[in-house]
Amino acid sequence: MTAVRVRAAGPAPAAVGVPTAGRGTPGWAGRRVGALLGAVLAALALLFATAPPAAAHAELIGSDPAAGTVLDSAPSAVTLSFSEGVELGLGAVRVLDPAGEQVDAGTVEHADGDPATARVALTGEMPQGTYTVAWRVGSADAHVVSGAFTFSVGAASQTAVDVSELDAQQAGAVVTTAHGLARGAAFAGWTGLVGAGAFVLLCWPRAVGRAEVRRLLLGSWATLLAGSLAVLLLQGARALGGGLGDAFDLDVLRTTLDTRLGAALALRVALLALAAAWLSVLVAWLGRPAAPAADDDTADGTAVRDGDTAGDAVGFGGGGGGGGAGRWERLGLAVFGGVLAVGLAATWALSGHASVGPAAGWAVPSTVLHLLAAGVWLGGLLAVLLSLRHPADVETARTVGTVPADGVARFSRLAFGCVVVLAVSGLFQGWRQTASWDALFGSEYGLLLIAKTVAVLALVAVAALSRRWTARLRTAPTGEAAPSEATPDGAARTGPAHDETAHDETAHDETAHDETAHDETAHDETAQDETAQDETADADTPAPPASTADPRRRAQLALQERARREAAARRRDLADPGREGLRRSVGIEVVIAAVVLVLTTLLTGSDPGRTEAAAAPAVISERVPYDTGGENGSGTATVTVDPGRSGANTVHVVVEGADGLPVDVPELRLTFTLPEQDLGPLPVELEKVDTGHWTATGATLPVAGEWTMAVTVRTSDIDQVTERRTVEVR
Repeated sequence: MTAVRVRAAGPAPAAVGVPTAGRGTPGWAGRRVGALLGAVLAALALLFATAPPAAAHAELIGSDPAAGTVLDSAPSAVTLSFSEGVELGLGAVRVLDPAGEQVDAGTVEHADGDPATARVALTGEMPQGTYTVAWRVGSADAHVVSGAFTFSVGAASQTAVDVSELDAQQAGAVVTTAHGLARGAAFAGWTGLVGAGAFVLLCWPRAVGRAEVRRLLLGSWATLLAGSLAVLLLQGARALGGGLGDAFDLDVLRTTLDTRLGAALALRVALLALAAAWLSVLVAWLGRPAAPAADDDTADGTAVRDGDTAGDAVGFGGGGGGGGAGRWERLGLAVFGGVLAVGLAATWALSGHASVGPAAGWAVPSTVLHLLAAGVWLGGLLAVLLSLRHPADVETARTVGTVPADGVARFSRLAFGCVVVLAVSGLFQGWRQTASWDALFGSEYGLLLIAKTVAVLALVAVAALSRRWTARLRTAPTGEAAPSEATPDGAARTGPAHDETAHDETAHDETAHDETAHDETAHDETAQDETAQDETADADTPAPPASTADPRRRAQLALQERARREAAARRRDLADPGREGLRRSVGIEVVIAAVVLVLTTLLTGSDPGRTEAAAAPAVISERVPYDTGGENGSGTATVTVDPGRSGANTVHVVVEGADGLPVDVPELRLTFTLPEQDLGPLPVELEKVDTGHWTATGATLPVAGEWTMAVTVRTSDIDQVTERRTVEVR
């Protein structure tokens, strides 16, 4: 038997995702986490209490001709103005005559090079009547916005056009679902790649010797690449409202590449090509066996003891712990990997919600930090979980083993830093995208943000509970840490704590590793103790194959051998209660982390809360008392403007007498004036539909602002009064 080096237990590290408790008790760590959460909640309340009004992205703020206007002659073009820059490649502006025939030239361009405009020329004869403008453009954050309005030439007329025609051209369920799954796969791949890479370089370099960790690194890279390519292909079909066939249309793909999102995805694919080279070097350098030091107890080929920290130092000042890589090689890997990670994160930040809206200059770097912290924490958790299991492969068990307590402690400190970054950047981003309590609790984005916050808090709580198991892992007695046991091929393996002949084996081991171990007497002594040797042979050792010439038999034996080794590794896991408990706790964290990733994917696919809240109906309802001074001259006029936003609105006016019952009046007029822009008065053409009830459809209020609404009521030939109210049009 080979000798096993046992290291003395050191101070207990903190749990995964929780700071080390080197300077205090579990209560001290809990108070620190509680103080952090309290500070975040207090800052959240302050920010939302003092939030500025919400501003929508890519909102139509004007048009020429204006919505609802009646022109004396036909215009030569239709120009739309937006609150911020829009992308026209995957958009359209259609102008339809009263019969539903297209009268625009089809080519949409920015007016005078202004990215916040869209212009389409008009062609052919434009007879008198009402025309419909239906538009669809891409916002800078890759969301599609659309709308419709009407204007008239000569006089208004009936129209056969459904103003929601362009809006109805939404992508099918297959395209929408596939696009969402692709975005989710990209996020999952990013998390696994960044987290596992950080764990290997910063916490436990030997981890790259584990097949599970290598599969995590390579699988995450492949998932991120596949997800990004799928998003690139599906984005055009989604924006155009097409089907899966459009995803493979080269013209659509070229148009997509001209958008901000397309350029970002192309850059991401290029960076992933560099990441592939980085991964190959990482595995080649850190995965090759390190040259043992002269004073290293493992130089004689002895097994790596579970929890052994020899060669696990991760500082770049020395060569230990980096497999066969020297300190400069590892430093180069870390720097190059960090640059790649920042570049990959920027492809999301520059093409998503962070790139538009208030404080975009701060939001982009904040989002990069947020993505990096989330990837390192959540992906690192999965790497820790995989590294906690005893390897079934004999050679891996001998040369790599399982992650030591010091490696878990390093990740714990790293994870706590990530939590701080996530708290600060998440608070800032949440404030930007919601900006008010109404948007936080009244929009889909806000509700998803709340759900994600709850999931992250649950993740932190489970991580705090993991601290006990991590401390037990470091302070466990040597017999509880799964020492080595003999393997059929004579190599050392871990886990004799569950071998019934452990004491016999230890007694024999002391003799076999005497300074005269190679002496003939020692060999004779070993041979004479034949019974003891038989007992030490694990019951899992396979019997010699009856016929190795049969391929089917060889395959069966290989499967049996694999199952035997996996069962032995599982027994070693169960024999180490501290490591098993920590593994269960980290497993729960990984499940919650998966929920966080799903919610993050849904968040990136939804409109920001500030946009959704700004686009929600803001119906104006004003109750205006009047008194003309004559007989039956008093009453109330209730004016309703729906949706109360710039553009076409529906107006209802209900007139009630002093007794509260609907009453007709000889004359009722309604106008709107915008003093700030010297616009108006704009009359509203009211039509009587019932006793005391007048209405108007298509009443246009061209821009948002504080409008003066004037209600004129005449109750007799000489009794008349005008009442004014200030209303806000959004």
